[in-house]
Amino acid sequence: MTSIINLKSRILTVSPYCSLLLVLCGMSFGLAFSEDKGQQQPDGNGNGNIVIGPDYKIDPELTDKGNPKGKSFEFSMRLADSKVFRGDDSTLDPKKPVRTERKIFVYVPAAYKDGT
Repeated sequence: MTSIINLKSRILTVSPYCSLLLVLCGMSFGLAFSEDKGQQQPDGNGNGNIVIGPDYKIDPELTDKGNPKGKSFEFSMRLADSKVFRGDDSTLDPKKPVRTERKIFVYVPAAYKDGT
């Protein structure tokens, strides 16, 4: 029983410090994400387009370095011809229309060897 009383007294002693810490953290969090008061406000004469910063060059690491290019193509397939989903599944809501055709997009990497 005395251990429970000691625990309660410790909690009551620590609680004000925890509360103070939470308040200070909340205030600093609010200040960190508050609006910067030093910004100029738009004057209403413009069209709303704002330039964010100076022009910059794209990092060479992000540019194409001449890697081989694959081929991409697309085609349409009737759902009735599909072996996976023909559009007649019993879980479909009969009140909603089901598309009869599906677009297929395919990318074949340049390094792909047929049959591998």
